[in-house]
Amino acid sequence: MVIDKLNVNIINTLLSSYVLPIGLFFTLTGILYFPSMSAYHTQCYIFFMLPVLVLFFLDRDVWESLWSSLSFKLLLFFLFFCAVSLLWNDASVLDFRQIKRLLLVLLFIIGMVYLAKTGEDRIIKVLLLSAFSFAFAAFYSFYELYQLYYSKFYEGIGIIGAGSLSNPLLSSHIYGTMAVFIMVYFFSLERNWKKDLLLFILFACLLGFVVLTKARTPLVALSGVFLYLLWKRQNKFVLYVVLSVLCLLTVFFVINYDMLIERGLSFRPQIWSVVLGEISTNPLLGFGFGTEVNIYIEEIQANFSDTHSLYLGLLYNIGIIGFVAWIGLNISLILKGLKNSHSILAQVGLSILLYGMLAGLTEGTNFITRPKEVWFLVWLPVALLFASDYKQMESIREVKA
Repeated sequence: MVIDKLNVNIINTLLSSYVLPIGLFFTLTGILYFPSMSAYHTQCYIFFMLPVLVLFFLDRDVWESLWSSLSFKLLLFFLFFCAVSLLWNDASVLDFRQIKRLLLVLLFIIGMVYLAKTGEDRIIKVLLLSAFSFAFAAFYSFYELYQLYYSKFYEGIGIIGAGSLSNPLLSSHIYGTMAVFIMVYFFSLERNWKKDLLLFILFACLLGFVVLTKARTPLVALSGVFLYLLWKRQNKFVLYVVLSVLCLLTVFFVINYDMLIERGLSFRPQIWSVVLGEISTNPLLGFGFGTEVNIYIEEIQANFSDTHSLYLGLLYNIGIIGFVAWIGLNISLILKGLKNSHSILAQVGLSILLYGMLAGLTEGTNFITRPKEVWFLVWLPVALLFASDYKQMESIREVKA
């Protein structure tokens, strides 16, 4: 029995302290290194999801702690309702595939909590190493873009990026998330000019990539996060940094005013009007998780498969009940994050969550997917806030003990 317990402890330590950090790193950055999303997903399953599943059966302490959390109960209710809505979704939807996606989301969140159990600094180090990877990839992409267009450096299409990245807008979501992390991490450190310079270079590469995607939504979302950080910190140093970045973004908008305006609203008002009309036919339950959106805009005689709003997509699929559960989950996590604002995990989670909320207002349809770009906007901050809450609960238990 002693030997069995010893072996279990060794496996727990090996998986949580060594395998999971590597798995998280590849989950965050594998999209840069693999030429296909299929290969990227495979390594996510092997190096992160599978070890979490093993830990779930070997170490129940985390599960018991999570079960005492209202936020986790709201998460389970949300995922459960998504699963139940499969009963009334479109007959062509492969329900097993949708259940698998729900399970992946749950495993990712629990995996982040297991990582936090070994120390929140492990998660921060993985995020920092991931930011380095994306900054280096951004610099390489700048070089490729210059080689391709030479004197027309900024007249080509929006930059896309390396690996499995296939769309400028989706790429901007990831790089914007990493830029938010670097900004929050920068403000959490004591001033050291060498570290400050290095982080500034990283931030410049990440922000420059977002600008070169020519996507407008992430720039607006980043501006919102910078203002939030200014309000949260309220000191002159943060004021100077945030105002400098906002001035640069303002200059970008002014210089590229014609390019940004000529694209208009990309038929968003018309799309939203049609989507809201369809939602009104089944507002309470929605059309079922996994049902694809098919929107026809008569004035241009074109079909769209994107609601251009994560929240309208959520309402379309799981109705008001699912939407309220999602909003309740986010509110509970925000309140706990604000309460635990001394934690770097909570600071990063709140900032990225705000970035994702603002970006999701006018982009996206479904965020319950296999690992992909939208996870950086939605599930990464949610998982970080759950990890922060778990550490707070453990600290309270230790004090009481």
